[in-house]
Amino acid sequence: MGRFRKCCRPPWGSLFKSLRVEKGERLLIRGGTTSVGMAAAAIAKAHGASVAATTRRPDRELLLRRNGVEQVFIDSGIIAEQVKEVFPRGVDKVLELVGATTLVDSLRCAKQRGIVCMTGMVGNQWSLNTSARWIRYRQP
Repeated sequence: MGRFRKCCRPPWGSLFKSLRVEKGERLLIRGGTTSVGMAAAAIAKAHGASVAATTRRPDRELLLRRNGVEQVFIDSGIIAEQVKEVFPRGVDKVLELVGATTLVDSLRCAKQRGIVCMTGMVGNQWSLNTSARWIRYRQP
């Protein structure tokens, strides 16, 4: 039981302390096939959230769906347009696990007044591009 709690602290804290995910909300997990992403999807689904997630590999879609993910996006680094086709106003919450490489695009996936929480840094980029550093994104 101790190991379970320890491995679930990052997704639990991100989902319920930072994002404050509630039943019925739409959550996008950027980096869905990471261990934290898989745990977050299962936890969020169990708490009544509608879960979408990304993967770079199309062969991982079934893995995500078996884990409770309802909508899978194949991530090329820019998915905001794909997300807006499925969720025209954007998603309620975004759990960003890839990091700085996709953070700005993840901000564009969130609805107006939505929340984005960056918990992971698996993208091997440790800072935002200078041009993106002070971005202010307003949805129409």
